[in-house]
Amino acid sequence: MPYHPYNIVYNTIGGDNWKYSGETIEWEIEVPEEGLYHLAFKGRQSANRGVTSYRRLRVNGEVPFLEAEALPFGYSADMRNYIPGEGTEAGSYLFYLKEGRNRISMEVVLGDFGETYTQISESVMALNDMYRKIVQITGTVPDQYIDYEIVSKLPEFVEVAQTEAVRLRGVLEDVIAITGEKGENANLVEKMVLQLERLLEDPEQIALGGELGSFKSNITSLATWLIQIAEMPLELDAFALYADENTLKPAGAGFFKGFWNDTIRFFATFFTDDTKVATDEEIETKAVKVWLATGRDQAQVLRNLIDERFTPEYGIGVDLELVPLDVLVPATLAGTGPDVVLSVDQTKMMDFAMRSSLVDLSSLKGYEEVVKDFYPSSLESVAYQEQIFGLPETQTFSMLFYRTDIFESLGIRPPETWDDYRELIPVLQMNNYDAHMPGTGAVQPILSSMIVQNGGDLYQGQGKSYGVASGLSEGVAMETFKDLTDFFTAYKLPASMDFANRFRTGEVPVGIADYTEYNRFELLAPEIKNLWSFAPVPGTVQEDGTVDNTVVCATTQCIMLKTAQERNREDEAWNFMKWWMSADIQLEYANSIESILGSSARYATANREVLKRLPWAAKDLEKIEEQFAHTRGIPPVPGHYMTSRMLEYTFDAVVTNGANPRETLYLNIKDINAELKKKRAEFHLDME
Repeated sequence: MPYHPYNIVYNTIGGDNWKYSGETIEWEIEVPEEGLYHLAFKGRQSANRGVTSYRRLRVNGEVPFLEAEALPFGYSADMRNYIPGEGTEAGSYLFYLKEGRNRISMEVVLGDFGETYTQISESVMALNDMYRKIVQITGTVPDQYIDYEIVSKLPEFVEVAQTEAVRLRGVLEDVIAITGEKGENANLVEKMVLQLERLLEDPEQIALGGELGSFKSNITSLATWLIQIAEMPLELDAFALYADENTLKPAGAGFFKGFWNDTIRFFATFFTDDTKVATDEEIETKAVKVWLATGRDQAQVLRNLIDERFTPEYGIGVDLELVPLDVLVPATLAGTGPDVVLSVDQTKMMDFAMRSSLVDLSSLKGYEEVVKDFYPSSLESVAYQEQIFGLPETQTFSMLFYRTDIFESLGIRPPETWDDYRELIPVLQMNNYDAHMPGTGAVQPILSSMIVQNGGDLYQGQGKSYGVASGLSEGVAMETFKDLTDFFTAYKLPASMDFANRFRTGEVPVGIADYTEYNRFELLAPEIKNLWSFAPVPGTVQEDGTVDNTVVCATTQCIMLKTAQERNREDEAWNFMKWWMSADIQLEYANSIESILGSSARYATANREVLKRLPWAAKDLEKIEEQFAHTRGIPPVPGHYMTSRMLEYTFDAVVTNGANPRETLYLNIKDINAELKKKRAEFHLDME
């Protein structure tokens, strides 16, 4: 696709969605005459300074010669012509191509960094294991007045430090040789080497001052660099075949052409609308106005899907705009709002549902077919006054994460019930570990889950009366709140912590977190690869002996405003929503987003059929589905914000100030009930 000075066009390939080992791009080209040709790739590697990206080049399925196993593409901030073999003694390489159709492919490989990656990966695992053993003896904050006798208690410490110092010294030399400079990455390795050499002179100083903290920090830095080494991004605009180097066009635009395009781009800022993900010609024919509140990458993927799949099939145009949800209410009141809004959270949906501004989707034709692939919990989150005002796009919930290596070393198993969890904590703490429970800032979700497991609810009432009063005044809720705060008062768990980082280091080998943290650990914590797992959250034993491990979920949804009816666009808007929520389109969207942003951006779909088709490992998918089937949605109610606010106040008073949990909660429930009644009266809802 040709360059455009101010519109976003996809005229390059690769970049962040072509950077992991094994990923391949293949082209088919027509060659007019059999012979030997030079190749030139116009592109850039501007993501990782000091890192060279490598590609294995194949011609018609075969690697033509040894050097093509790992062709280097060095760092360049600007577009340039990469010519294989340029700068070598032999000069640029020649490739044999037959007359007619030929296939050229390039596969991401680690190249010269392959051995470096292996060595650092092994070193990080060894050092991380040693750090974990030291923490078992000293804790995370050693007392400088205690002689921990590290050498006598950990006789392998000196050997490991010596082995890794030698290994990393060799890695340091290799990195400098590969990159040609002693850059930031080489400094990271050298910093670890110097500390290890210093500790070899006096191993006991690992427990003095901030030495242990520095040791942990240096290991984390190496692990972070390990992630960067594994990423080999390369963005390509075009490639050329040529026999005479004089025919090769320069990659750059040149000064005058660049200046002219910059001038056009500057003046375009005065008349182009960056929120619209379409051209003016497209917008003139649009029928459905859709607002999206995510990122530009997501908007562009959706724009492409609409143009390629929706409009040709349905003959309906879509005016897609990327707009912050903060402007939704003012725009709707002014009559300039959208027909459909995507990726709306439950709170914003509630604001419109209470004011009768949304269309009840359950009353529309084809509704049952649309929602057949959702769990009931997904629809509970979008229900209000026995009507459905949204279709769930994403659904997230908590799971239990644990370090398998530490659990095995201590001879313990992941807890299945809350009683198991309570028994586990002292074992961990005796070995200078800790556990994680959601606390400050996340009280309502975990408390709601525990209350539901015990047969209670966050609110009183049924049907249209749901939310007439707080359910926290019930005995089961009071007792459950005390059980929750006991984790922080009796067992001394931290009320807040950076669980992800402390899980990586092993300081906190078990905790409850959103299941999407899986992607973060899998991608961003290579030093603990295959050393952790996850499972459903602990549950409550029921009278029949079964364990209820239900968790409360959170959703984002798409909604239809009544402005669509006022503009006579309800049918068109509903057709768009049905198309958007179909399993095939949701899957294509999810895969496209992951290919652009990486696996850390894996779509947390609410559609269980889409979930099965995402690239989850079979054993992990089984665990996610097990927890997914035991989720519960809490319907939003008028005045709901007061519940989370007062729960945070109560939790802080109990955990920080030592207040009585039942008495403090009872007093704050009065404020919750007052707000619930006030809002129900305001919106003319049943008061009993």
